Amino acid sequence: MEFHYGRRQPHPNETHPRLYLDDFLTPIEIPSSVDFCSEVASWPMSLNDQLGDCTIAAANHTQMAWNQYARGSSKSWTDQQCLDAYSAIGGYKLGDPSTDNGCVMQDVLSAWRKDGIAGDKILAYAALRKWSDAIRLQALYQFGSIYTGINLPQSAETQFDDNQAWTPVAGSPNAGGHCIDTQAQLDANVPNGIRVISWGRAVPVAASFYMDYTEEAWVIVSQDFIEVNGKNPDGLDLTAMNEALASLTGERNPLGL
Repeated sequence: MEFHYGRRQPHPNETHPRLYLDDFLTPIEIPSSVDFCSEVASWPMSLNDQLGDCTIAAANHTQMAWNQYARGSSKSWTDQQCLDAYSAIGGYKLGDPSTDNGCVMQDVLSAWRKDGIAGDKILAYAALRKWSDAIRLQALYQFGSIYTGINLPQSAETQFDDNQAWTPVAGSPNAGGHCIDTQAQLDANVPNGIRVISWGRAVPVAASFYMDYTEEAWVIVSQDFIEVNGKNPDGLDLTAMNEALASLTGERNPLGL
């Protein structure tokens, strides 16, 4: 297949402040394996084999997982809806390759929250300072997905074509900034037990690869999350997050608590 990327470099915190999930988490008992991937029968390409809209494709895959695990149906955005979002957020003009320049992940999250994508809106989002095994597992358990930005090495394209796990290859050059969604972290005794969604497929990933190549990671608070887990689930202080988000945005009660 033809590989397209499209994750632009993140905004600096000085110009685009954000919440950090680490500030609102407390340790809780978590299963050794968290899987919000296997019940989704298939993952669409969402035009990422034609355009640099990986940030939109990953958002679609995240929404699909919420739909499946909270509502029992993995409804997907259409290609046209993905194209409309890419045009609105990234400035892409159909038929003009010079405008196919990707998006900043935080811009996608901001638009998804303020304006919605394909009729779906999110309530809030927060960055991760770290993405160690423990933080990654709790973030997945609490939110059902991690919206992840990586600098993908060239070797990963070959591994993808050969249906192999993504593992580090020393000296492989950077192929491009890519956005994926992390959907599962299996028990530690499962080799390459992380599962990410990229180019229409669930890809097994080694923890060492994830740590080496991830540049940014975000969790998203969705209405589904609130409905399923309650207003203040164990391990997450949503009240404090609500207050911090209100201070950041000037909105009253942005999470509707």
